[in-house]
Amino acid sequence: MVAICAICLIAFPFTGWHELLACGVTILALLVFAAWFSTKSPDIGMRIDLDRLRVGVRDRVTITLAARNPGTLPIPALHGVLAIGQSHASVSIPALGAQRSERITRTYQAAGRATIRIGPFTTRTGDPFALMRRRDALAEPVTLYVHPPTVDLGIRAAGIVRDMEGRAHGGIVDDDLDFHGLRPYAPGDDIRNVHWLSSSKSDDLMTRQYESTLRTGSTLSIDLDSSGYCSREEFELAISLGASVGSRCLRNGDALTVCSEASCQSAPDATTLLDWCSTLEPDAQHTGIQHQNAQNSQDCAKAALHQSQTSVRYLAVGSLANVAAIRRASLALHTHARVVVLQADLGASMQLKHLHGFTLARFGDLHELATAGGAL
Repeated sequence: MVAICAICLIAFPFTGWHELLACGVTILALLVFAAWFSTKSPDIGMRIDLDRLRVGVRDRVTITLAARNPGTLPIPALHGVLAIGQSHASVSIPALGAQRSERITRTYQAAGRATIRIGPFTTRTGDPFALMRRRDALAEPVTLYVHPPTVDLGIRAAGIVRDMEGRAHGGIVDDDLDFHGLRPYAPGDDIRNVHWLSSSKSDDLMTRQYESTLRTGSTLSIDLDSSGYCSREEFELAISLGASVGSRCLRNGDALTVCSEASCQSAPDATTLLDWCSTLEPDAQHTGIQHQNAQNSQDCAKAALHQSQTSVRYLAVGSLANVAAIRRASLALHTHARVVVLQADLGASMQLKHLHGFTLARFGDLHELATAGGAL
């Protein structure tokens, strides 16, 4: 239309055809009217509500789109698109009178573990001649977490789970809670640790030594390298294994840290852990355990430094992961931290293998983890 308008107005002085002038002026008037009309956005309030922000796989979630006309003039019917993850759903809003509201409800089933961004609700308005359109996002998006399937290991922590003093692991340090013995004073030692009674009976200053203690805590890591898994289903099984074990650690009162190659963060409760698991996706560009043993050792050592008080480190991997490389990489961890490898291998029989400082637990189905909870 712009091109035709320009041609008509430019050709009129050369041809003298008044039909060209009339056509150009008419199109120009239509374009000006369309531009003015498309600048008007609908004065309507929109909100996206979910009956639950966190659901499990195959659970149903209800999405409600609440529309309200806050003005004194009626609003004509609107047709828009609601974004649901990578897909879209067409939604029609009926005409709303002054100070009127309407609620449109849709129900969906969560097909698999994911983090789904629901919204915004987008409408297109324009002139009656369909020359121009205006796109408006009328509602803020909401995040829905679809948690992975988990099983209860069916075990409880024995005794008192509040480990106030930690567990002794044989190391000797200069400052802790469990007294071990005395040694001669060395330059740089804290003067507060000097044992004055023993020093008065000898010619040298004597300072206290303590036995190092290890606080109860766990670290959970999940291998994101897609080449370490035979299929997407095996990757989902590994995430479910890690989520189940991590949830049990939190219910036992242990401190849990979840780690990725970028950083380590604390998981204060099971909901935070499952939210983190919902965001994980396999990475084809990720350097896997089975390809770079040195890189894996550096990653494990980095996680151990971030969580020096960890007593158990859980690694969830696939069936193609190099378990021997993982065992060698476990040497980079704290010498008293035990490594438990949760290997997902669809269709394989359950296997538990306990080695020095290292445990391999292979599962072909998630429900096998519940029967092996006591052994783990």
